[in-house]
Amino acid sequence: YSAFNCFADEFISTAGLKRKPSAGGTERIIESIDDFARCSTYRNMLSAADGLYYYSDSQSRIERMPLAAPFTAVEVKALTGNDKPASGKGFIEAGGYLYWIGFQRIVRTRKDGSGPVEMVATINSGLISDIMLVGNTVYWIDDTGIHTIAVNCATLPCTDTTGNIRTFNSSTRGSGLVYRLVNTGPIITRGAILYWVERNTAAPFTYKIRNCPIGPLAINCNDPVVTPGSVQAAATTAVGTFYTATPNWFIGNP
Repeated sequence: YSAFNCFADEFISTAGLKRKPSAGGTERIIESIDDFARCSTYRNMLSAADGLYYYSDSQSRIERMPLAAPFTAVEVKALTGNDKPASGKGFIEAGGYLYWIGFQRIVRTRKDGSGPVEMVATINSGLISDIMLVGNTVYWIDDTGIHTIAVNCATLPCTDTTGNIRTFNSSTRGSGLVYRLVNTGPIITRGAILYWVERNTAAPFTYKIRNCPIGPLAINCNDPVVTPGSVQAAATTAVGTFYTATPNWFIGNP
């Protein structure tokens, strides 16, 4: 799926949604809009087994476009205030819910639109740049570092399950969370490895892909940096540098 819209453009009233088979084939226009009141749409898109989910900023609601004709979008959930998406990251689907980044919060709602919008986690300042869901754990990056919280308690948010994986200094920001499960090798190095893009916002401006084991013995990634060749040996005690960009190169989300 691909789309364009009139977000933040006061002179354009058009938007469009297209679809093309991933293996190649004919591109099809799913919907065309020429209306100032509707054209800020197709944001935070997620392709799921039951349709394409996206946020319509014009209508202040999550919508779902069916996979087959007639291609008429249906409302999933109306959003208000700080629950509206505050990031360009697409919705995440897990356990019958849609998760997304609001303003200084992570929220979710059922895919079928039933039930309320639920608060998963909140932060006191700054912005959330990325989220990832693995099992019953939400990982997120904000201006202060990388954090976790569970979603399987009786009442959200599960505040007694929050954890800190890595702490950033004032000139560090992160994005691009990736989770890899390791089931081979010595038991001490098995578990999960977390990857992310880390950038320095002050001169010298640098970008790196960082990695750190997060289990079963390692509980944080705040240890000194080691070289890539030493990561395996120091897997339970150190954060590693997986890749460093050359000068003036940019590393974005995967």
